[in-house]
Amino acid sequence: MARDPISPLTVFWELASGRVLCASQNTISVLRKECYPPPEETPEAFKSALLEWRQQYLMIAKNPKEACKDMPFDIICDWAVSFFYLTPIIDLVYLRDLHERLVQARYKVIDFASLCALKNKGLMSCGCKTYLHRAFCVHCCADAFRKGILTQFPSDPEELKGRGQGAVMKSNPNGKSGAKRKANNKPAGSGSYTD
Repeated sequence: MARDPISPLTVFWELASGRVLCASQNTISVLRKECYPPPEETPEAFKSALLEWRQQYLMIAKNPKEACKDMPFDIICDWAVSFFYLTPIIDLVYLRDLHERLVQARYKVIDFASLCALKNKGLMSCGCKTYLHRAFCVHCCADAFRKGILTQFPSDPEELKGRGQGAVMKSNPNGKSGAKRKANNKPAGSGSYTD
């Protein structure tokens, strides 16, 4: 699947908690440009630089007030989006709805029972702006391909165009798939969710 040995498919760290830390595509691109000789010629130098950046990110995430006190604001913003944590989706209703959404978008995806059997090694959520807007992103997609959950993109890329933002899901008391909340509806609890 990955033609490039240095991509979001290959630059990640699995954590003991089940979460995954992955480098953003922008981080990989910037580091690739800064690396001399090119990473293809010296993969160990690239890996070392990437680990150094990861360590810096982890220090910032652990104690942002101390780590960022002498940094300019734009550098702080760059660090904020340089790596992303992927978190296992453990809510079965949300997981079922995401699985259905991927199937309807014509991804080749494993069956739902097999997905549930993966527990915290299955589909992930992400903290990036694309995931927060669309409920799916390149980081989660790369992780799902890496794990074999997704095995093929939709055969017709036009199927993915114009899909709009991901629907916010809410559990249905009858145990059915969550009901989709429309963007112009009232807040939760005000009877704005439809069946």
